Amino acid sequence: MFTIEQGIRKWQKKYIKARFYSSVVIIIPYSILSILLICLIFLKFQFSVSMSNNHCCFNKNNMQKLCNEPKIFFKHKKSIIYFIILCFY
Repeated sequence: MFTIEQGIRKWQKKYIKARFYSSVVIIIPYSILSILLICLIFLKFQFSVSMSNNHCCFNKNNMQKLCNEPKIFFKHKKSIIYFIILCFY
């Protein structure tokens, strides 16, 4: 015979299983997106460093080599903000 307590336990097990699967479905895409965002920031960092090394010039008066320093934080401020929002979402 099927009792109310057995029905409640069966419903609770299904509810817990459904919550677990829904949390996995939410966590996996966000973790993949965060990994892709980290890779994007790293690639932008590498690109900006390589570009900044190419922008060197010589001073005509004393023939010193002048190079621009890479401003990495300011170039990637938007990406870092997106990453922080994604982590705390």
